[in-house]
Amino acid sequence: MVRNRRTKWWMVGLLAAHGVYAGAMIARTSFVIEGKRYFCLYDDAMITLQYARNLAEGHGLVWNAGGPHVEGFTSPAWTLLLAGVAWVVEDPVRRCLVVQCLGIPIIWLTALGALRLARASRMPDVVGLMAALWVLVYYNLNNLTLLGMETGLAAAVMTFGLAAVMRAITRRTGTVWSTAWIGPMVLVRPEALVFGLFAGAVEVLGVRRRRWQPVLGAALGLLLVAGYVGWRWSYYGALVPNTYVLKLTGWPWWDRLRVALHDLPVTVVSLGPLVLLALAGVRGIRQPRFALLLLLPLLAIAYQIYVGGDHLPRDRFVVPFVPALAVMGAYGLTRLARLVVQAGWLTRRTWPIRVGAAAIVVAFNAVSLPHALLLVPPQSVEQGNSANVAHAIIINRYTDPDTTVAVGFAGTVPYFTGRTCVDLLGKCDPHIAHLPAKLGIRAGHNKYDFAWSLNHYKPDLISAGGPKYYDDPVIRAHYRVRRYPLDGGDVFLLVRDGSRVRGGKTYSWAEIDRRAVYPQGQSW
Repeated sequence: MVRNRRTKWWMVGLLAAHGVYAGAMIARTSFVIEGKRYFCLYDDAMITLQYARNLAEGHGLVWNAGGPHVEGFTSPAWTLLLAGVAWVVEDPVRRCLVVQCLGIPIIWLTALGALRLARASRMPDVVGLMAALWVLVYYNLNNLTLLGMETGLAAAVMTFGLAAVMRAITRRTGTVWSTAWIGPMVLVRPEALVFGLFAGAVEVLGVRRRRWQPVLGAALGLLLVAGYVGWRWSYYGALVPNTYVLKLTGWPWWDRLRVALHDLPVTVVSLGPLVLLALAGVRGIRQPRFALLLLLPLLAIAYQIYVGGDHLPRDRFVVPFVPALAVMGAYGLTRLARLVVQAGWLTRRTWPIRVGAAAIVVAFNAVSLPHALLLVPPQSVEQGNSANVAHAIIINRYTDPDTTVAVGFAGTVPYFTGRTCVDLLGKCDPHIAHLPAKLGIRAGHNKYDFAWSLNHYKPDLISAGGPKYYDDPVIRAHYRVRRYPLDGGDVFLLVRDGSRVRGGKTYSWAEIDRRAVYPQGQSW
């Protein structure tokens, strides 16, 4: 893949440096409770791992072992890959660590894909190296991938797929494999169907010979997708995943736009400078169709706005297209450096390139700089992952295996306890997913009906926190707050009256109201 010897050693150095950083970042995501070190993924990734574990253990592709068939995961391909990990690694904590370590070679593949994309576009190696550098230091890509999301795999497949498309266009000859990647890509991220077909259409229009081959490749890819949809219908009884229904139905477009625009400034700050450089690169390319590498990331940003934005983790819908944007931005930077030299302002192009490359590194990570520098743990680790694991420890310690648990975070507690769970926010509950959305709240958190969930399933306890739980009349009628000490902190659970949950100090609702401070169930 890396033909030039000097480029090869530069890539080796970049990948080695990234390996050290990624290892340190993974270590920073861990935490210690009662003397034991835990590794845990983002809760969305833990939902996927819960499905993968049940599949590996022979329970089927389900959230609750023995429970109903509901497709509460987003990426079938990533789920199957994690099922392989779950089948090989039995220890639940070590399994999380293996998934995190798997993210390192996936990010490396994405960086190599950026170099390949630059070469397929007939750009110099300095462009590919710069794009690879930006990919490796991009905090959002590292954060999402090293905490178990499928985003890194999507970025790698998309980048190599676009490289195949650009190679076919530059050679003016269509190939089957340049579009067949659409099928696997859709199984990694379903919304990639639109972007993949768009790239394939550009190839068909951009080649002169064998135009039928990319059409055939796209058809083969769609055949794979159709096969999975058929299986989904037979197994889950639905044509689309439950997560699609949850996030994209029952929510008026104007409120989605309002919520998305609240998060848009973060995207503009991190990617705006790179977009400006990429625009300079588009002007410097004679073939307008190479603007595809800029247009796809812009369409991804538009799609992210359409679905209601992405609060945390950041920009997961845009990240798979950032390597293409990085290639165009690196090309634009080299073009601007050449113009600076031609104008006589400098005698060498290296300084503008170095300054520009460093500026993009800063812009990429400006919003999350303390996290990117590992001065503080990545987002969700302290107030999400560690608290959820603490809840799981208490639940395992004070409840029987047949205890049922209602959860707001639907991944970590089910995974680490093995208890039958009730998803209050609907990713794994079709009834909640089909409800109208509550306005002004981000996707995935704007549908819930505590009265229905708690009266229908009657869970023994609730592992969730926040004022909306403590103010709900159904919860106040049937549940009491209990405090459990753990490793110098406190874990608060809502326990149903008459349930067989042991231990803990019980507070009456009158005591809670007198305190005027609701204990946060997700803190310890």
